Amino acid sequence: MKAGVALTGVTTIRLWDVSLVIVGAGPNLGLAVARRFGREGFAVGLISRTDSRLVELAAQLQLDGVTTAGAVADIRDRSRWRSRSL
Repeated sequence: MKAGVALTGVTTIRLWDVSLVIVGAGPNLGLAVARRFGREGFAVGLISRTDSRLVELAAQLQLDGVTTAGAVADIRDRSRWRSRSL
């Protein structure tokens, strides 16, 4: 997603568009890391278990001018993992 575009619902992360992916993105360390890398020009992908958290974090980052994409996923559930070739 480009900065300033509202994130609504689940957004597909295309790995070739993202410089950094934060798994378990949260309002403390995850947000701080995303902001830091975003200030350096990195696009940031966020992965969180809850859509509401993801939308909130992405909105904060986009207000800071960080290019952000997001996906809802629980990486602890190995049965839902799938292999993809880029």
